[in-house]
Amino acid sequence: MSRMLTLLSLVIITSSLNTGCLMKNMRERQDAHIKEQSDASAKNGFSVTWPNYQAQYDQFLGNIELEQAALDGYEQKFTEEMRGDPQYAALMKLRSSADEKVASIVDAYPALTEWAEATKDAPTMEDTMELNRKFNHMTQTFAAARTTYARLRSEYLGLMSRHPEKK
Repeated sequence: MSRMLTLLSLVIITSSLNTGCLMKNMRERQDAHIKEQSDASAKNGFSVTWPNYQAQYDQFLGNIELEQAALDGYEQKFTEEMRGDPQYAALMKLRSSADEKVASIVDAYPALTEWAEATKDAPTMEDTMELNRKFNHMTQTFAAARTTYARLRSEYLGLMSRHPEKK
């Protein structure tokens, strides 16, 4: 009887070990499958997102450049009297700050492009999230600059109306 119990115990232990190994293998296969799907999803997401972001960057930058050109046109019309107005310095400081923020995005864009082009063939989910984070920062910076430029346009007109041209 003792032999049978020992044999039964060995069978149970062996069965448990086999089940444990089987479960481990199954878990490893599931993890590999999930990673494979995740990588495919990341690659698909990145390959769709990056070209869209490039097009949006070009559009945002084009709009920013139009806003800057409009402000440049107003600034060319400023007279010495307008430049002597106390508000003038504050407006120029605000314009300079917005221009610097836009320039920082424009300066960083080549590095982002280089990174995205190098990453696009085998991106991870983290790469896709990083791309989204960087693009969101860019769009927020451009949106803030456009808001500032709209405010400046209004302030420029106010400044010009307080100092009409003398004929």
